[in-house]
Amino acid sequence: MARLGLRVTPLDTAALFPCGPVARVAGWLTGYATQRRAMASAVASVVQSVQPDVVWCDKTIFFSLAALGAVRERSNALIVHYNPDDPFGMAPGVWKTFVAAIPGYDVHLVPRPANVPEYLARGARHVIPFDRGFCPIVHKPPRRDDPRWAEFAVPVAFTGTQEMERSASLAHLVKSGVPLVVRGGHWPSSLDWPILSSSWRGEEVDGEEYALALGAPQITLHFLRHANRDEQDSRTFEIPACGGFMLAEWSPRHAELFEEDHEAVFFRNDAELLEKVRYYLARPEECAAIAARGRSRALRSGYDYESRMCELLGKACQAAGRDDLLSRLPPPRQSGAVAMPGGLPQRAARPS
Repeated sequence: MARLGLRVTPLDTAALFPCGPVARVAGWLTGYATQRRAMASAVASVVQSVQPDVVWCDKTIFFSLAALGAVRERSNALIVHYNPDDPFGMAPGVWKTFVAAIPGYDVHLVPRPANVPEYLARGARHVIPFDRGFCPIVHKPPRRDDPRWAEFAVPVAFTGTQEMERSASLAHLVKSGVPLVVRGGHWPSSLDWPILSSSWRGEEVDGEEYALALGAPQITLHFLRHANRDEQDSRTFEIPACGGFMLAEWSPRHAELFEEDHEAVFFRNDAELLEKVRYYLARPEECAAIAARGRSRALRSGYDYESRMCELLGKACQAAGRDDLLSRLPPPRQSGAVAMPGGLPQRAARPS
């Protein structure tokens, strides 16, 4: 938002919640009642003081309908909820307060089409699906002269959290003799750990090492999270943006975002995954060409977060009938451009 030229007042509501094990248990037993009240008070205070044009709520699952009402009493702001996760998926209990508050938001932004009717059925006013994206400042091709290049430039790699389906798929590759490197959390708890332990290189990395993990391997694998019913996620865009050759799980949305076998390669089952890994391991030049076209597509099509944000703010204002805000938003981004600070100053309070 700030790189689009918006004036942003951030409010880290997560800091209000307990972080120690005893405090977390106490919070869970009480339904985080104390923290909910503190969150409602903090947001209301900031809104009263700043008088924002937009209140952008980033996965505020403990923000109640009454707390939203207090925001409306103090401001005429457009209230937008951005939710990258699935409140109707595998863990519905934690979402109870949020689901009850769905009618209180002006606009909901959701990352999967299946969520649209689910939100509307629970009283949502407007629901807009969105795709995730990449940050052009962080997600960019790593330098080959980086002293860490050799560590990350492996034949086949996967970076991500352990889940049962992807664990079984990766174990299938290892048992078939594929030289695999895995980074990410919770892998030692996998049922396939005896097979995968020699491939694991530790927890997930960030910053420049994250770009190396995605962009340096000859083949970078990508699995969708089935528990969240995802058809695309952040790595869908981060891998190509980092210059990586993406061999990803097929989905209808993946096939729309990248041309198959030209800008990315997809697999539909473990047999096809193994077949394509073997095929492309023997063709490094073809991998490099597809990776280059994938990065070009990500830049050309505006898959970066600045372009996404500009588009989503415009759609949210249009959906809610807030023409008074539309005229004050930054102009639509040109495809492939990287935003830097500038543009029309606006106000946005952003609890997260």
